Amino acid sequence: MARLRRRSENLNYVYETVSARRSSRENNVFRNMLRFFDRRFRRRRYLNRDHVDESVDETIDIAVQDLRPTSRQADVEAVALQRQKSNVSRLSRTESITPTRYMAGRGSISFWKNFEYEQQGRPFIRVSHNVAIEEVAEVVHQEWDLSSPRIVLVIVSNVARLTSWKNARQLENFQKGLIKAANTTNMWIVTNGTNIGATKVIGDAVRDEILHRQTLQCHKHPNQSITPANPLTLIGISREDWLVYSDMFDGRTEIVQLENEGNIPEDNKYELNPDHSHFVVVKDETIAKTGNNYFLLRLEQYLAVALETQQADEQQQIQKGDGY
Repeated sequence: MARLRRRSENLNYVYETVSARRSSRENNVFRNMLRFFDRRFRRRRYLNRDHVDESVDETIDIAVQDLRPTSRQADVEAVALQRQKSNVSRLSRTESITPTRYMAGRGSISFWKNFEYEQQGRPFIRVSHNVAIEEVAEVVHQEWDLSSPRIVLVIVSNVARLTSWKNARQLENFQKGLIKAANTTNMWIVTNGTNIGATKVIGDAVRDEILHRQTLQCHKHPNQSITPANPLTLIGISREDWLVYSDMFDGRTEIVQLENEGNIPEDNKYELNPDHSHFVVVKDETIAKTGNNYFLLRLEQYLAVALETQQADEQQQIQKGDGY
């Protein structure tokens, strides 16, 4: 915190210098710098909110507010400064979201990619660890429009870097085998959704396969009439307290805009992998933090029963067809 206070004192000196000269170019440069520092400070302030001196936050707010551009400058710079504004300040209550005790919120996530936020978001729901699985299944089938899979592959891994798997060839073969299986049948791949370790490796494989499919759809490609492959469904089930931006999923907005800036493993805070197609954010209210595993186990049991029922129905239909 001493380092943050020294930075805020430096900001005061910068602010006084800019106010004295007051040229348009200097205002633009220093205002962007102040906004950048303000964003980084607020992120650190959330992670250490019990030890932050409020006077530092007030000093930064005063410096940023006083460096306001003129009306002409605001029109020109509105687009350029949009990315640097805090997303939390733009959130507002929406009537379409009706949070309950167990189903706390739902919406879509737009990640920052290629210098803009994604136009088509990735659906998510925020639930309690003891939510009724039937409610989750209703959202998955009706709102997300996901058909029942033939195979559900649950990847169980720790939230850490891959240190024991150093053979690049084995890692590449794992990715190829996973994608080959996903292209063979309708399959769901379930991970912890974080942007680190085995989950990131799987996300990279799905991203490369999507890019490969897009090249096959090019009108100049000779394989234009190729048969469409099965959809790639990669579902991330993440514990809420793992996430760096967990406060963004409090149900205040249906569209959550996220920009990954890096994991913070020393604080046990991680980011979501942007290559997943769907997310389930679990609010673990247990003391030992075993609620996320309990939710995942109940979901596996529900899907297993659903698959058995589906296979039994298909077998009965085949037998009826043979009878005729």
